[in-house]
Amino acid sequence: MVPDEPDAQPEPDAAPRPHGADPSLDDPAAKLEFKLRHHELRSDLAGRPAVALPDAADDPLAALVAARRSHRGFRPDPVPLTALAGLLAGLRAHRDGDLTRRGYPSAGSLYPVQVYMFVKPGRVDGLDGGAYHYDPEGHRLVRLGDDLPDAGVHAPVNRPAFAAAAFSLLLVGQRRAIEPLYGAQARDFCLLEAGYASQLLMLAAAQHGLGLCPIGGLDDAALRGPLGLDDGHVVLHSHVGGLPDAKAAAAPPAGPLGPTGLRAWLRTRLPEALVPATYVLVDALPRTANGKLNRKALAARSVADASAPAPAASGLEERVAAIVANVLKVDRLERDQNFFELGATSVHLVRIAGRLRTELGCQVTVTTLFRAATVRVLAGQLDLGAAEEAATQIQQQAQTRVEARLAARGRRGRGGSDA
Repeated sequence: MVPDEPDAQPEPDAAPRPHGADPSLDDPAAKLEFKLRHHELRSDLAGRPAVALPDAADDPLAALVAARRSHRGFRPDPVPLTALAGLLAGLRAHRDGDLTRRGYPSAGSLYPVQVYMFVKPGRVDGLDGGAYHYDPEGHRLVRLGDDLPDAGVHAPVNRPAFAAAAFSLLLVGQRRAIEPLYGAQARDFCLLEAGYASQLLMLAAAQHGLGLCPIGGLDDAALRGPLGLDDGHVVLHSHVGGLPDAKAAAAPPAGPLGPTGLRAWLRTRLPEALVPATYVLVDALPRTANGKLNRKALAARSVADASAPAPAASGLEERVAAIVANVLKVDRLERDQNFFELGATSVHLVRIAGRLRTELGCQVTVTTLFRAATVRVLAGQLDLGAAEEAATQIQQQAQTRVEARLAARGRRGRGGSDA
């Protein structure tokens, strides 16, 4: 493992960038920093009168919202059919005279959004693997066929969640059911309805012991045949779901890969027998005289102590390690342990940055912490920053002295001419 060489660690697969998106935010550190700026909140209302709203006592919605979360890891156990029925019950249509009503609003009460499912063989009790349409009036799943999509319908980052899931839910708009009334606004109203339905699904999932992960960016061309869609259908949104795996991380580590993260990443791409058991952190890969990788020199490196913990090598590293360990609530932090593999989140990074500023006087950004996610690398960055700051101060002091001498000479020169 080479932390400082761009080609030394695997680049995560990335979905195509949405049209108009800022390419600079492809960098995970820049994306995290953007999120932490909280552009969704108004910052121009400080000092204005405000009324604090009382908390509602025994608010039933509060418990539902607290339980709502996305899951990307699922157990292989089959989903009980009763749990799936409970999940879909919120989408059920109820007769109201000649019309129907559901648990969510729809433009003109037209309900153009249809629900489809792909179920993997053996993953839902009482259901054969294949494609299904959910009939909201009969509260039943109508079988469409045996064909199932492969992981390629999803962006690479979402394929592991799809692979682990027991089923996929797809929300599909039928334009013919809404365009005659709403014209060019039809797709917007379909998207709103898909959002309302998705919120009900997310709230219901936890109540029935299920986990869901909302996923967009589907290759709908591969879905149209198995689902029997026509040219009036538009795929709007999807979820993958199953029995949530409490041991699985909610998402892959957001920061640079260390040995644990690299091993987990390799397991998604290699058979277990080919995943290396030992990893050696080196400053640079050895090269031959003509710049090629020197495999003999690399093989000669000892791996005997590769897994042994490396203690802090300096007083600064010790202080940094103590701060990070305290924030992450771990007993001990070795110099090459990756913060993200120990459970660090953006909230932890903000707290670490604040502690480093107040206790060590180091001006460090969250972006720096994201990229320097071990004690060894972070302390090196702080040392470098302190040296650069000292050099800048010396330069500024020298410039100030020069300017003062020039000003004094100018005053003496003006005094001589007046005499």
